[in-house]
Amino acid sequence: MSNVFACPTVAGAPSLPDFVIAFQPIVDVCARRVVAYEALTRTMDGACYPKLIDGMDEKTLRRFDREIAIEAIRRAVELGLKDLDVSLCLNLRPDLHPEALDAEYLRLAAGTCGLSPSEILLEMTEEHKLAVPELHSLLERNQAAGFYTGVDDFGAGYSGLAMLVECRPEILKLDRSLVRGIDSSDRRQKIVAAFAQIAESMKTSLIAEGVETVAEYEKLRELGIRFMQGYLFASPSVEELPWQAVWGVMPPTEAKRRAGRGAIAGWLAAAADFDCGSQAGVPA
Repeated sequence: MSNVFACPTVAGAPSLPDFVIAFQPIVDVCARRVVAYEALTRTMDGACYPKLIDGMDEKTLRRFDREIAIEAIRRAVELGLKDLDVSLCLNLRPDLHPEALDAEYLRLAAGTCGLSPSEILLEMTEEHKLAVPELHSLLERNQAAGFYTGVDDFGAGYSGLAMLVECRPEILKLDRSLVRGIDSSDRRQKIVAAFAQIAESMKTSLIAEGVETVAEYEKLRELGIRFMQGYLFASPSVEELPWQAVWGVMPPTEAKRRAGRGAIAGWLAAAADFDCGSQAGVPA
């Protein structure tokens, strides 16, 4: 599949660095199924996004971020995302000019690859400073184009709850600093419990990322977190859309056969119906 939406080369413009897209699953630990894959940008030798953009000027960065988003869509489809009842999560940098990842441009690019906006979650990173009204405008534009919206690294940035009140994203992803060692940190537990209550009251799904140990998993379940992501379940992969049979987590093809719900809509419905207290322990 050719990348017809690739950014054109401009005379005199710096060349963009080579990169690959890795995918890591987000798991519904109650239903024991993969519900989404986050697209992660890596250097050819496996380093993360910050290394790729080190020293890059803003104009080039805008062009590069658009190229990343289009390649992530293309690669996900190439690996079989369309055949699964899962969604694709793409990261946005809200501090960049809106044209860097224009919602209509992304909608057309997704359509060219056979995906609808309702199958894509656009994650805005809270750590990049942008005034709440501007964040609100960006989120509304993305929602109007049919995309689901989320806030990545929630709890790490400066805007916090003010952003949540004004922007009303469908998904919140807890910053990994709140997840790391939560089993032994009373403060982290209280903060995450409070965020879980707020998210539930606002009908927003909460994801814990960076889950690496069984102890962290068990404490998060105890605190009412249903959706998780991290090395405990699967490492990011550039070769496939990974899933891992940890504690009986089903591959997405099997989950689709059993569930029959549509991607993110089913994901949100599951969050609204969240009650797996009887499964409080590690799944067998």
